[in-house]
Amino acid sequence: MRNQQKIYVQNASTCVRNSDILNVNMSSDFCTFSEPRFNVTGATKIIEDPQGCDFSGTNYDDIIVTAITECSGQTCFESLAWDLEINEDGTQAYSANVTTSIATANTITQTQVNNATITGFNTLGYDYTYTGSTFSIQKPYGVETLTIDLCIDITLSGACTGGCDTLCVELCENIYDVLTTGDTGVYIINTATTIDLGFQFTANTDSFIDNDATFKYEVYKYNHNNGSFTNRAVYTSDEIAYSTFSGTSALTESIPVSGLTLDGDYLIKGYYTFDYCTEFFDRLGVENNTLNKNGDKYGLYKKAFDYYFVGVNSADTPTFTFGDTDVNLGTLYGFSYFPQVSGQTGFTMGQSFVGSPIVALNGLTLAEGFDYQLSNSSNTLTISAGTELDDVITIVLVTDINNAVGLVNDLLQINSTISSGVTGGEGTNSVYYNTTESKYEIYTTTTPNSADDIIVTLNGLMLAVNIDYYQSITNPKRIILNGDLSIGDVVNIYYNGQTQFVGNVFNNTSTLYWNITTPPTNNDGIFTVEVANEGDTLFSSLVTTATTEYVTNQTAYSGQITLSGDVGTNYIYRVKNEKRYTTVVGDKIITINYSETIPIQIQSNAINSY
Repeated sequence: MRNQQKIYVQNASTCVRNSDILNVNMSSDFCTFSEPRFNVTGATKIIEDPQGCDFSGTNYDDIIVTAITECSGQTCFESLAWDLEINEDGTQAYSANVTTSIATANTITQTQVNNATITGFNTLGYDYTYTGSTFSIQKPYGVETLTIDLCIDITLSGACTGGCDTLCVELCENIYDVLTTGDTGVYIINTATTIDLGFQFTANTDSFIDNDATFKYEVYKYNHNNGSFTNRAVYTSDEIAYSTFSGTSALTESIPVSGLTLDGDYLIKGYYTFDYCTEFFDRLGVENNTLNKNGDKYGLYKKAFDYYFVGVNSADTPTFTFGDTDVNLGTLYGFSYFPQVSGQTGFTMGQSFVGSPIVALNGLTLAEGFDYQLSNSSNTLTISAGTELDDVITIVLVTDINNAVGLVNDLLQINSTISSGVTGGEGTNSVYYNTTESKYEIYTTTTPNSADDIIVTLNGLMLAVNIDYYQSITNPKRIILNGDLSIGDVVNIYYNGQTQFVGNVFNNTSTLYWNITTPPTNNDGIFTVEVANEGDTLFSSLVTTATTEYVTNQTAYSGQITLSGDVGTNYIYRVKNEKRYTTVVGDKIITINYSETIPIQIQSNAINSY
């Protein structure tokens, strides 16, 4: 027998005979990785919230005795029926007869009640368990309050004129947690560009060091059509080394809103990439990760480990428009009056008008309500003080031809110290001194249609546009003055508004038009036109309303309101935008936004005609 040449190759710890490569020690080729545990601040768990119902101990004999006692004409008893009712948030979701008897004695059993309850739960598709007459029910979809009632309906024979009310006894009431606006894990996005979440590692953090592990997470969006989270992540983080947060075992992450395609429910799955602790895989340079796209609910959701959040765009601010038809902004018409006698105050106008006319005396613009009064119904102008023979009264107005839109007039009289502060701090003040820019600002009641439509007068003198004043580029209601204001000054602002229904109104029925920026992704939302009396700025007591439902992918809407009232009655109106989003468990996330508030005054008693 020929002897094989003995070859020895030395590795890190041993000499290996008859081998020309370094051997790998396979004797302990097993590796375990204990995943670090973490909580997510700013996120939540999907609400399951099981609640119990225990029917044991219910005395059905007492129930029937009470029913018989309260029923008039017991001698005419014909039959009774036991019914089980299941109510969701006060609305009956299920009702079925349990048993019927022609005797007044109790014929119902606990088994019958249990079986009827099981049938009802199965019919409604509830997720529940039970032992005997004790039930545990998971939160039904979209339900906050669940009640189970047992009702007795007693029938009397025709010989009796007395009646019997159905007696219902509540066997169980469950009040479930719901996710709503303001809760942790609910993000209403207005101007924010990120959703910020915190990861707090609570256990097995030694595994980061022992296995040279890094942390990573992915975000998945819920698909309402198939009832599960999509398998493809809408956001994937970078790998995060333990060294960046080892000091606190916590880190904060900012998820860009742009990639989430709001609105939606979003699942967070955290996982780890780490080195195998065996020599064999170490030589191969193979890494492992713990990402697991299996779940015990909603496709990917693993309730013991995963967190989630809800992100929705805030309801848009409705912006008034003239609608999608051509609008007649009206024809400007100017004429002058010359007093016929010294001291004359009343003048008859030969032209009816819409909106607020501009009235000037000897070239100075007058203030309505202070210097003069106008009546459209009688076509009269009344000057507050007597005129002289050499005075000239000039009126510029918009004629009421073809339902034209008239000018809006905001009269600002400065009677007290002007409020001041930084840019944007004006609040509800119509006159404001901006300390940031060292500028006086005046504010229109409603949004002007364009900068070219604005006329400003100060103490009767007309100011020069873009010289003495100009419109703000950040707030169209803000007019910036290139001069000073003082107590006693009177400012008039004339302009065309963005809606036809503003200022003086002559018709009882008007159609309002408005737009929103972001088209709704479904029909789950509603617009409400709210009308209140002047001064009721909280709209606490509404005079009339009109509603318009959301239309998927539509941004332009309208609504029609009908008014009544005497000449001079003042109202205000606005549009309320109520947007709803339904979560994975059926809870409603509701956001609300309002349009600007528009003042109107009735100018004709004819709107009350019938």
